[in-house]
Amino acid sequence: MAWTTPRTWIPGELVTALMMNTHVRDNMNYLFANIGASPSSFGAGSVSAPSVAVGDTDVGLYSSGTNALDFTTNGTKALGITATQFISSPTQPRCIAYHSTTQSIPDSTSTMLNLNNEDVDVGSMHDTSVNNTRITVPTGGDGLYLVFGQTGFAANGTGYREIGIRKNGGTVVVDRYCLPTAGFTTTEGIVWMGVLAAADYVELFAQQTSGGSLNVGSTNRYDASQLYVVKLW
Repeated sequence: MAWTTPRTWIPGELVTALMMNTHVRDNMNYLFANIGASPSSFGAGSVSAPSVAVGDTDVGLYSSGTNALDFTTNGTKALGITATQFISSPTQPRCIAYHSTTQSIPDSTSTMLNLNNEDVDVGSMHDTSVNNTRITVPTGGDGLYLVFGQTGFAANGTGYREIGIRKNGGTVVVDRYCLPTAGFTTTEGIVWMGVLAAADYVELFAQQTSGGSLNVGSTNRYDASQLYVVKLW
């Protein structure tokens, strides 16, 4: 076994070493007193004052209830994980808009369908009176979206029926055709998933070739014109 020469401390170095050890001791005492030996020592905090703040005092982690973990940004809950591991995002853009009555559409003319009511509108994506055919992606809402549309055509056995989804008033991102059955309402649904950016909007359109004007939609919700848009990611 090799022996090493004992360290010779000069007075200045010894004082510095002692001061450093004092700082380490004080910091360790602070950590154990204020944080504890495990993360469970953090307080619950709140949405406006998270217990673990990052950057700003209203950005970080907190707990809204027993065994729940929540994330806040700008003092608003952005994401939550419940005690049963369900995930909630109360500010994630989503909208369900529908038309509460019928709408007459002309023969052989692609027509955007009115949506004068809402069930859900998180992110101010839709206006029931101004451009109410549109559901628009809000600022900062870029991402992957799921879109579902539906309407019912009044009973008529002539021609074909078409519904589809348009992006930004021009591009048809998806559509479908079917043949009607005389004496029965023809209800069609359509779904699309794709990437949308802020200010992009989608609309539901319908077309029919019965030889004259034909009503779409209904006061009954199951045949009503309706458009659902939700941000997935």
